[in-house]
Amino acid sequence: MKPGGGYVMNSLDKIGGIPLIMKKLLDGNLIHANALTVTGKTIKKILSKLKYQILMTKKL
Repeated sequence: MKPGGGYVMNSLDKIGGIPLIMKKLLDGNLIHANALTVTGKTIKKILSKLKYQILMTKKL
């Protein structure tokens, strides 16, 4: 993200936004998968259907 990186917030939004970042953190065991959200579901359950292969295929 700018100013240090080459992208702006709009670029992040185009590829999936904050859920995409959370999924990457979850896959790297950097956040607690069983933490409950305000919906009563775990982070793991909410993010389990999210696919981030779009990073490699979608042009910004």
